[in-house]
Amino acid sequence: MMLLFFSLTPDVYMLENTNVSIESFVSVNKGSYDENWQDVTFSLDFLSFRPDGYVVTGDMGGLFSSSLCLGNNYSSPTFTVYDNCTRNSFHITALGGLYLSPAPSRYGIARFRVSLLDNGGSILGGRESYVQQSPLTINVLPQPKIYSVAPRIGSFLGGVVITIRGKFFGSFYRNIQHSFSIRSVFVGSSICDPVLYTSDSEIHCLVASNITSGDISVEIETSAAKLINSSSEPRLTGSLSTENGFRQVVYVVAGMANSDNPHESANGFLGIGGFAGDPQSTFEFCPIILARKVNAVAVYNNEIYAGGTFQDVAVQEFSNLSSSKFVVNYIFRYNGDKLQTVGSGTNGEVHILLEFEGALLVGGSFSESYSNKGIKSSLGSLVLWNKSTESFSSLPGIPSAIANGIILAAASSGQILFVGGRFNVPDTVSNSFHGVAKYDSIQKKWFALGGGLKQGEVMSIVLQKSKDYRCSDASDAKLDCLGDSGLVFAGGSFRMTGTFEEVTGVAKWENGSWLGMGGVLNGITYALAYVEDWLFVGGNFSRINLGYKTLYVENIAMWKDNIWYPIPGGGSVSGSVFSLLYIQNCMYVGGSFGKVCGSNQEPDLVQNKSCDSEIDPARHTLVNGVARFCWQNRTRENSSLPLFFAWEPVKLKTVGVGRIQVRTLAAFLPSSSGVLET
Repeated sequence: MMLLFFSLTPDVYMLENTNVSIESFVSVNKGSYDENWQDVTFSLDFLSFRPDGYVVTGDMGGLFSSSLCLGNNYSSPTFTVYDNCTRNSFHITALGGLYLSPAPSRYGIARFRVSLLDNGGSILGGRESYVQQSPLTINVLPQPKIYSVAPRIGSFLGGVVITIRGKFFGSFYRNIQHSFSIRSVFVGSSICDPVLYTSDSEIHCLVASNITSGDISVEIETSAAKLINSSSEPRLTGSLSTENGFRQVVYVVAGMANSDNPHESANGFLGIGGFAGDPQSTFEFCPIILARKVNAVAVYNNEIYAGGTFQDVAVQEFSNLSSSKFVVNYIFRYNGDKLQTVGSGTNGEVHILLEFEGALLVGGSFSESYSNKGIKSSLGSLVLWNKSTESFSSLPGIPSAIANGIILAAASSGQILFVGGRFNVPDTVSNSFHGVAKYDSIQKKWFALGGGLKQGEVMSIVLQKSKDYRCSDASDAKLDCLGDSGLVFAGGSFRMTGTFEEVTGVAKWENGSWLGMGGVLNGITYALAYVEDWLFVGGNFSRINLGYKTLYVENIAMWKDNIWYPIPGGGSVSGSVFSLLYIQNCMYVGGSFGKVCGSNQEPDLVQNKSCDSEIDPARHTLVNGVARFCWQNRTRENSSLPLFFAWEPVKLKTVGVGRIQVRTLAAFLPSSSGVLET
């Protein structure tokens, strides 16, 4: 006589926040003809629960959304409710169907004993009763959890290694004795590869270039998932929204901003813009509050460094930063996730930041810098910050004239550094340093450039990057660089060279001398940008005296081969230009202005017309402190400029902001391509 028996799969695997419905989970045989008329009942007895795969507890810890239906007879396939049990309750029907629904966001490993009973009776010679028992383990697998990513911002060129922190990247699945691997990591719609698994709570991957958005997703592949009964392929996936994820940035913008509220004072700001997937003519403020303006920004070691006139930095409450307020002393760094001090800062304003020789050059109007709180590590207004050692150091052999001066400008090419500012104290070793100097890091020597630039300050320096700026005669006892093949352009408030040639506002260093550039500006130059053979000049001026005529240009102009030009189309701006940045075939112009002007008609070069007073809608565009003009199909082989640049505003996405003044712009370029060894 065949006895009543059943068989089932002893391990069930399911995903967190999913339901299981298996109509033929248990195979039941009621036995021979003298038994199969009887009703059968499945009973579930709880044995143990491991919520994290390790620790055993005495209760189910709320794993299931409703209580177990123990010892209830589900003999009908229509799922009629018996004894207050429902289809979503954890139960096995008399026909062998398994139904369970874990509570939301609950996971763990629960063990049960399944018993099968008939209702007894000896009619037709059957047994009075029969009980069979079998173990059953329910494995509710947690979805990966992503808590943070660092850094949260990086260059649009890619090459940044990001660290993703969270939970359940692997150990839970290993603990249930199933293999696992990171199937994929995505930043937006782009794969982040290669991937390095370091622990259950941390993985790393290399971000590609030009991703479309910044949400983060991690997918785990495990052999356990293949056992789940599902109509679609199961996915062990964790995600982090774009708002809290990773974003690629084209440029950094900073300065000071007024609130829409007239009773609030102006604050400094730091912003990022040109996000992949968004129009590159937009930017937004970082969640950082600065009481005073930002003068300089730079990207170093894939972090944003900002320097200025501020001492304290506050963080808006909705951000993910670790603290609400920092004392930074004129300089800080930010990676989109965390704001940090740079040592203990300086004792005065920071005006320039520039990556040089693997370190960050910091210059300004300070006399001391501090690697640690209260401990001076270097003296002078021009120092190097080294990320690997977290310390400041002085440049070797820096002349006292420069160390005791104010640094307002810097540019580099390879191992050669040029600095400018306000320093004119005679040096006892070399020629007098007036406003500008040159440093060779190979020779570790400083050089005066002729007699320098006098009667004002040097506020901007730009180089011909393709030229060699090494001194042609390193043995020159005067340490005076003569005969260099590269051009150096300087802008500022100076009025003459050391040889008493008038060079108001802008000059070039060529063949060992400072020279005029074919015209005299009637104001100050704050910003310079060199694009192939063209020099773009921005500042606070309205005309250039060419000797034989006056060229009316308002705060921005172009120069080539000693000839001055207006921006094509009569381009001008209604206020001072403090910064110029050329990137991706666009020139970004930052300053203190609310209007840009120009048209596709040739401008009048004789009569002055103010952009601020322009009312013709065809000839002006309203902006807020920053705008750009772009040209297409331009390569190194085809460097000619078009006859007309179309202005477009660079729009601020942050709301509640009044007028802004852009003091500095910087391209977000990777310090070096990331390397991830798996």
